[in-house]
Amino acid sequence: MGVKGVAALRWSRRFSATLSAAQAPASEPTAVAALPKLCLLVDELRRLARSEPVAVMDVAIESVRLLQRQFDALHDPIGRAAGLFPKLSGILELVLSGAVDLDRPKALRSIFELWVDDPAGHCADWDLLLLRVTHSDVERRLIAELLRQRLAELPLVLPPIAGAPDELRRTLLLAERHRLNRLMGEVLAVDGSFALAVLVAKEHWRRTGDVLDLLRTMQRAGMYEEALAVARRALHSVRTWQRERVVAIHDELVALEPTTGGRAQCRSRERALFAHPTLAAFEALRRCVAPEHWPRMRQRVLRILTRQAKALELVFQIHSEAGEFEQAAALGLR
Repeated sequence: MGVKGVAALRWSRRFSATLSAAQAPASEPTAVAALPKLCLLVDELRRLARSEPVAVMDVAIESVRLLQRQFDALHDPIGRAAGLFPKLSGILELVLSGAVDLDRPKALRSIFELWVDDPAGHCADWDLLLLRVTHSDVERRLIAELLRQRLAELPLVLPPIAGAPDELRRTLLLAERHRLNRLMGEVLAVDGSFALAVLVAKEHWRRTGDVLDLLRTMQRAGMYEEALAVARRALHSVRTWQRERVVAIHDELVALEPTTGGRAQCRSRERALFAHPTLAAFEALRRCVAPEHWPRMRQRVLRILTRQAKALELVFQIHSEAGEFEQAAALGLR
């Protein structure tokens, strides 16, 4: 590790010893005190990163491996140890963003392995770390090649057979293939090629009912009309979850949609407002109605919304912002 890495090497020994102490029986005082010491040690490692970045990279990666292997044996009644992973992730990102004498391909391979070989999910979001610290075309090609190799090692997932006993294994394989393909799509999307990212997100939506990945990917690809159509389909589906977030993205897309003022667009926005009443949807409808027709349309729309319990707060907000306090008060909201 060299002379410059002496402090990091000493840190590594202290970390390993403290981690072992945290696995002692809960009745021993050393086990109770070990977890706070681990947190302080990781903070100390971050400070060392400025003077010994290369050595810190090595010991941080090895520390994550140790944590992954020994996590379940820790005496950690309040879940403090889980916070060590994002702290170590932050140290890796700090070093990769500033160190010049670093073997970057080796570091990226190690981070990739920590993310892939993590059945407990402690490093589940380290694909995002990889995307943040991969800066060049050469590095992106390296990540893409690592993903291809890992995908080639996975067994093919065939259609399910009714009553098959290996349904759990099939589900796990599908989930693993999805997260690898998802990162591959994100790597390719950096260069403007969104086709795979969209395809993977569509398949994820079809299997799980989670449409958020697809909507975000389409937004980044500039596919606003397609994303708006998907958001509306999702909001009409009983399988969709995290509806409030889908509604928020829908409203963002409506704000970006060009207003033509056509009758079909007005009807579409009116239906969207009644299905999911938000201020953004109300404003989108207003923008596509001619000013001389809006007062009459507004009166009719508010009358319909008032009959919907879920829309009463919106109606109250609209009246209040327009200074129509008597109408707002008549709704009886507190």
